[in-house]
Amino acid sequence: MFSSLRYLLLFFLFPHISIGQGNSFTKTYTSKDYNAQTQNWCVLQDDDGLMYFGNGTSLLVYDGKTWKSIRLNNSIVRSLAKDNNGVIYYGAQGEFGYLYATKNGVIVNKSLVDLLPDSLKLFGDVWKTYSFKDKVIFQTFDYVFIYENQKISVIESENYFHFGYQRNNDFFIVD
Repeated sequence: MFSSLRYLLLFFLFPHISIGQGNSFTKTYTSKDYNAQTQNWCVLQDDDGLMYFGNGTSLLVYDGKTWKSIRLNNSIVRSLAKDNNGVIYYGAQGEFGYLYATKNGVIVNKSLVDLLPDSLKLFGDVWKTYSFKDKVIFQTFDYVFIYENQKISVIESENYFHFGYQRNNDFFIVD
């Protein structure tokens, strides 16, 4: 009886002891490692495994060994989204658009702000970027910009846009 109880206790205790042993699989990077500000607003992984970080000074791209920085008019990158085709979209201070690779494999940005009329080009921060069906939605506090078929439609807030979410086949934004 005593020996079976001892084995039972070892069985339950041993996994807990072994879980706490060993090396960590995480690595911490400092702002000196990636040569940008300490605050990162968002993170996203593309279909090829590259990691994208919305930072206070730029959009950072990490391939597992090397950090690269994509400057977006020196603005804070607040949000990222990936569409069904794997295209990465970004929202930043006074800026939004998408990323693509050149023939040489260099990742560059394409701003979509030029598609807006001049009267709407000063819109502040794009706090959220969503991929929904065949659309990309860029949300500020005052406007929602919907990119579809290489055109942008605009919804102006009556009060203050807060959060957006998808429910079934619909997309909602709280105003």
